Amino acid sequence: MTTHRAKGGFWITNHLVNPVLILLLRSPLGRSMGRHLALLTYCGLRSGQRHELVVQYAREGTLVWIVPGQPERKTWWRNLRKTSSVELRLAGEDFRGQAVALLGDDCPEELRRALAAYLRHLPRTAKALGVKSSLNRDPESDPVVPVSGMVVVQVDLQRDSVLDSAGHGDEGAP
Repeated sequence: MTTHRAKGGFWITNHLVNPVLILLLRSPLGRSMGRHLALLTYCGLRSGQRHELVVQYAREGTLVWIVPGQPERKTWWRNLRKTSSVELRLAGEDFRGQAVALLGDDCPEELRRALAAYLRHLPRTAKALGVKSSLNRDPESDPVVPVSGMVVVQVDLQRDSVLDSAGHGDEGAP
């Protein structure tokens, strides 16, 4: 019964809430709304189709971190297990970048550092992610943070990667 309710919640988010958020993030309101909500566009590995979804993110310079909640129930991040090109709309601006999913079981120290950066910007997400609040104080040295099963998608924004409204980068300019 709980599973049915949870699936209903995902359906509502994916089919009702996200389409509205996508429109808002692409509008002039996206500049202010996009402080921690982004549009992520990537290509499916098997299908080759472009997918766009709303994600919560934290950014420091050219690095962006995205933490999928309940990663075992989601599939989109699996397309980023190997470094892949993506597009991000951050606070009203479009960027290109290279994304890779960091898995706690494969690279726990790297994931711990990425999670620490994410939580510096979004400390209120710790509880929802099942991370102890002590992670917010000294995240990189907290040895008891369970990272097994966790995923952080790290995006390295490319220099001069701001896209124009037609989706072309600076390199396409005459």
